[in-house]
Amino acid sequence: MTGDKLAHIGEHDGVFYALGCNSNGVALMSYLGQRIARTLSGLDTVPGAFGEGPFPLSPGGIARSLSVPVGAVLYQLDDCWNGRVRAALS
Repeated sequence: MTGDKLAHIGEHDGVFYALGCNSNGVALMSYLGQRIARTLSGLDTVPGAFGEGPFPLSPGGIARSLSVPVGAVLYQLDDCWNGRVRAALS
């Protein structure tokens, strides 16, 4: 999820990206991929709503990056616990 809750497309060091669809990826990625293809082919030279300005950084980026491994460990512990409970009840 992006800091401003919007999808973004752009180019950085020759690499084009489309990200941050925030649970709307199926429909939105098709559109964003088409926009990138049109940009690469030279048909689209005007930036659209998803490609303007620099990519915004989230102020909570570090906290969010730490929450992923902590969340993964918690889910692993939950899986272990549920497996033991199921085994004890069988």
